[in-house]
Amino acid sequence: MHAPVTEKKTAGATSCQQPCPAAEPLKQEALAANPVTMFANGRLRYGQTGWSPRNSTYPRLDIDWSGSGNSCSGRVRPTTAAMGPVSLTFLAPGVYRVPGALVTANGPQCGPRGRRVPFFTTVDSAMSNIARLAEEEHRSDYQRTYQLTLQRWADIINAVAASGRTFGPGTRAAVETQINSLLTRNGNRTRNQWIAEINRLNALSLQRDTSGWHALKSDGPPVTVAPDCSKVTGTTVLAATTRVPGPASAALIN
Repeated sequence: MHAPVTEKKTAGATSCQQPCPAAEPLKQEALAANPVTMFANGRLRYGQTGWSPRNSTYPRLDIDWSGSGNSCSGRVRPTTAAMGPVSLTFLAPGVYRVPGALVTANGPQCGPRGRRVPFFTTVDSAMSNIARLAEEEHRSDYQRTYQLTLQRWADIINAVAASGRTFGPGTRAAVETQINSLLTRNGNRTRNQWIAEINRLNALSLQRDTSGWHALKSDGPPVTVAPDCSKVTGTTVLAATTRVPGPASAALIN
């Protein structure tokens, strides 16, 4: 769990003779897990998707200023946003060891008391495809989060920029208040509020995992014991809770 993200405030210049850009985009702790090993201790990780909003391009509120003192005027510049990279991995068809899992092999080749051996599972093309589709659902969720936050943020600023409206005249603070009031009426939020919304929406994607919709069973039939009793191999099958495809991102991420 990540600590709340806060923004450090710094004093800005008071002159409006030069462009007065907003602060640099805030660095945000990623809610989604960063790519790590494909295997989790004691179970098989069939796939993983990661999006780190810290690597996104955040919109900026930049103002072109003219005048000085009580006669400042400002126009909003166009801005941009970009989602940044999304990582997506899933297991290809093959036989995989389930890390940390030991089972008792009871075949006749294993002796009268059996033997504790590693457990493997066979992932066929159908189960590999389920794993891929599951991760694509997470990717779609993150894309919708981006569209509802960073992209919308940029769209609100760009709509004002495209209008060509000049704000003022007045002090720089008064002009900024005019601009921010209009942006707020159009649906804009503070930087920290947008980040809180990113975190809230990203968390909704976890329902696909916590509800078992993306669960797969590694110990389905057939289960075989190696001729030399060196391992037991099961078959990856759907779990009782598996739901792929699940709810569309447009229905889940809101």
